Order: sequence, then structure tokens, then C-alpha cells
Amino acid sequence: MFKNTLLSLEILIIFVILMSCSTATVMKESAAAMREPSGNLEETLKAYYKCKIEKNYEASWRFERISVNGDVDARESDRKQYIENGEQGATKEANILSIGIEGAAEEGLTAVKLRIRSEWPRLPNFKFPAGDRVYELNDLWDKINGKWYHVIVGMSKNW
Repeated sequence: MFKNTLLSLEILIIFVILMSCSTATVMKESAAAMREPSGNLEETLKAYYKCKIEKNYEASWRFERISVNGDVDARESDRKQYIENGEQGATKEANILSIGIEGAAEEGLTAVKLRIRSEWPRLPNFKFPAGDRVYELNDLWDKINGKWYHVIVGMSKNW
């Protein structure tokens, strides 16, 4: 009787270990699936800034509108530059303050007001104040084929 109880206990432990491993795999796959643009702007925002905070610029690139526009050669060149420049003023925290009306911002985009806490950019021979940089901004997002993409705002054009 005692041997049967021990055998049952060993089988139960092995079963629990196997289930834990499979659950961890499913959770990793779910997290990876969240690292793609979706039709829900708030979820997409959170996933995008999670990538930025984790300094995973390869993953955050997939949320950029520029990653789906233009020709393939230009996209690859832009992707490499985006990843190389990612560390400049790295994001530490992003809080959504408000989400604007869909399509009501310039060029039919959607504005999202954020409060960002980040590192100061690294510039040679330039001294920044101590501590993190905290600022608010209107981030722009574009819905393309039912998925939300971050718009990079430039001086003369938006990407």
C-alpha cells in the first residue's frame, strides 16, 4: 500500500511539472502574439511601449507605420537605422493620458496623449540635468488594414 502511494505521488509530481512546462510555453507564445499590432488601439499602445521599455527595438519596429510602407529595400535600411538609434533617450515608462477620436488628428490619424519618462539622449559635449526626462506628447497612430501602427513624426513629413 505504501509503495502504491509513493508511486501515485511521483506520478502526480511528474504530471504537475509537465503541465507547468506546457503552461509556460503557452504564456510565452501569448506574449509573443501581443507583440504585433492589433485592432485594439489601447492594447497595441501598451504592447508597443512595453517593447520600447524593454529596449526590444526589433519588436517595436513591427508597430511602426514605416515598417509596412514603402519598398522592401527602403524598409530594411530604415529598420536597421531604427534599431541602431533606439537607445537614444530610451523610454523607461509610458502612461496613456487620453485617446483621441479615431481619425480626428492631422492626415486622418488618431492622437494619443502620453506622459513619458525616459533617459536623456546622449550628445557629446552636452550636459543634461540629473534624473530622468519627463514630458507629455501627442503620439500619432494610423489604422491600416484593421491594425494600429505608430507614426514617426518628422520635421517635414510623417512616416
